[in-house]
Amino acid sequence: MSTHEKWYYDRLQNHQLLARRAENFLKSVLSREEIQYYKIESRAKEFEKFVRKMREKKYSSPEEMTDVVGLRIVGFVPSDVNALSGIVERNFNIDWDNSRDSIKELAEDRVGYRAKNYVVTLQNATPDSVEYQKIGGIPFEIQIMTLLAYVWGQFDHDRRYKKVGEIPPDSDIPRRFKLISGTLEILDNEFERLFRETERYADALSSKIDKGEIDDVPVSALSLRKFLTMNFWDVPGFKAYFNVVDDVLDELASMDIRTLADLNRIMPQNFREKLTRVSKPKDFVTFTDIIRNVLIIHDPENYFKKAWKHHYNTFDYHFWKVFNEFGVNRTRFPSEDELEFGHGSDEE
Repeated sequence: MSTHEKWYYDRLQNHQLLARRAENFLKSVLSREEIQYYKIESRAKEFEKFVRKMREKKYSSPEEMTDVVGLRIVGFVPSDVNALSGIVERNFNIDWDNSRDSIKELAEDRVGYRAKNYVVTLQNATPDSVEYQKIGGIPFEIQIMTLLAYVWGQFDHDRRYKKVGEIPPDSDIPRRFKLISGTLEILDNEFERLFRETERYADALSSKIDKGEIDDVPVSALSLRKFLTMNFWDVPGFKAYFNVVDDVLDELASMDIRTLADLNRIMPQNFREKLTRVSKPKDFVTFTDIIRNVLIIHDPENYFKKAWKHHYNTFDYHFWKVFNEFGVNRTRFPSEDELEFGHGSDEE
């Protein structure tokens, strides 16, 4: 066994432990801080790649390699990268001399790899623990990038060239790769602008709904989510999601419900109180269920004539409890065979 091989395998278990612990820690922090991200992945470098990098970088010893353990955090847009970077800088010891920001390093007339690479160690949270003694001082790398930069990163040097050998000097392949990289950077920036504009629209919409100014607020996935959550969040079994949002929007349009004010006007009297009374924590009271209950209680004949589609098949026993509570006449409903209702959570 070579010296490098012995060094690698003597430390492999600790490196794998460090990768797991760092990944789990980051996920818990990001969850607590409510910061969105696309994915986190961690790894201890494979032996073959370890040996190849030792040779290519001409390290005098394995300790010079700072990415034997590596984590990658993928955000959605550039502002996510900044938020994720702040988390890393606050929660790890940063080796600033060996960390780099390739986003800032790119000149105005250059395109290419875009990421932040931190070389870090764990903060000294539990210095006396056996586990910390094993992994606390090991440097590792945390790489942060956008989703599009991550996709681009998958087209690494080996994948680009290993099947075609040396690229002829007159080939336009390198130039085309650079053009693609530049295009992805443009898309990243455009996604950033779109996300910011969407957030501003959502904030303004949310403010109007909070104030009860709903006359001109059109029904949409965004407005319905805010309106229904605000009014029904504490109903037992409430689940903040749509079964199929396009189906719900189609049903509302079929019943000529165009704004939140339209929906609010047909809301049955004491609807929230009665819904709360018949619902249990084990029920599934989704946005879709609430809207369908309102539409059917309001006008069951027109609902099944205009809005209902046979493929919905979402009527469970919770619906029947609600209908019974409101005294809905079910004689004009389709037959139970046509409805194909499920058993729900508490069959009665």
